[in-house]
Amino acid sequence: MALADFTLAVDSLDSTQIRRVASNGFTPPNGGGSSVFLMHAVTNATGCAVLYYNGAGFNPTATNKGLRATLAIKKLPSGGSQGFAPFLLVMLDPNSVSDTCYMLGIADAEPGHIVLVKGRPVDGLPDVSPGNSGVLRRSTEVVANDAWVHLSLEAVVNADNDIVINVKKNDLGAHTVSSPTWAAIPGMDAFIDDAAGINSGSLPLTSGRGGFSMWSEESTRRCAFDHFTLTAQP
Repeated sequence: MALADFTLAVDSLDSTQIRRVASNGFTPPNGGGSSVFLMHAVTNATGCAVLYYNGAGFNPTATNKGLRATLAIKKLPSGGSQGFAPFLLVMLDPNSVSDTCYMLGIADAEPGHIVLVKGRPVDGLPDVSPGNSGVLRRSTEVVANDAWVHLSLEAVVNADNDIVINVKKNDLGAHTVSSPTWAAIPGMDAFIDDAAGINSGSLPLTSGRGGFSMWSEESTRRCAFDHFTLTAQP
């Protein structure tokens, strides 16, 4: 995928607030290419920059068609250890940072837990226990700043319109980003977003867009991304 295959979500922070560029100046994850994609917050504006894939069949998916996204992410050395979070997202609909989606990434803490959140990208990824601030699952392990983590986020629409959300991680010490072996993340069992809206507190998301984002509330916060993939439910 090229940058032209992505659209900046409505009400994202612009490039004068979060710079977005590919660079050869940083070490990629195991098996990555010569460059990685960077986001660099250069103001104290609170918000996020969301890039979603705009290809046919994905913008958005058809009704009752889920998505699976994979991405390697990390928090780069920054002006502080908190106040930012990188993540991937699926089922964003319509196309604003204030719309609800499912998000998976490194929470705003140092070190940060991996969290699954149902919420608005503009609100970021708080490092809190499930049941608070939209957090559905939270890992028992943590990710230090400047460490790559390769994640998979899958939302499957069942025949009864429940959404089964599966999250997994690829061990980059043993497997490349191009040949991953997906395994469960400790503490993060599958989550069923039921058709009655009980488990998450709101109705499930049955179609939408997939992409990735950086949330920030402080200047000189930096994140790296590599090897994004997106597939639609058959």
